[in-house]
Amino acid sequence: MKKLLRIDVIDRQSQLPVSAAGIKRLAIKVFRRESKNKVKGQVNICFVDDRFIKDLNLRFLGKPQATDVLAFENSRINKHIQADIIVSTQTAIRNSAIFKTTPEYEMRLYVVHGALHILGFNDNNSLARVLMRKTESKYVH
Repeated sequence: MKKLLRIDVIDRQSQLPVSAAGIKRLAIKVFRRESKNKVKGQVNICFVDDRFIKDLNLRFLGKPQATDVLAFENSRINKHIQADIIVSTQTAIRNSAIFKTTPEYEMRLYVVHGALHILGFNDNNSLARVLMRKTESKYVH
C-alpha cells in the first residue's frame, strides 16, 4: 500500500540528538488526527542551529532573530501538500531552561506547532492561541 503522507527528517545540527523515527511517528499522528486522514503529500522536518533558522526568518518573514520553528507550506493542491518544518535545536535547549522542560520536549512541541500551522491552525490572536495550545498538549507529553 502506498503511503499517503511521507515525512522525511533531516538533521543538520549537532547540539541535540534527534530520533528520526520518533519525530516521524509524532508528525504522522498529528497530520492524521487533525486532518482526519485527509492530508497527502510530502513534509520535510529539518533540525538546524540558530544561525540557519535566523537566516530563514530574516529572508522569509523579515525578522532578524532566531526563532523556535518555521513552517512553510510550499504548495497545496486539494489535500496534497508539500511543506517544510524547520526546528532550531539551539532554541529548544535554551527554552528548556527557561520553561523548566527538556530540550526533547521543546523539540517535539516545535514539530507539533509547525504541523498545526501547516494544517491551518494559527496563533495570531488570543482565542486562536488557546486552541493551538490545547491541541499541542494532546501530542506533547
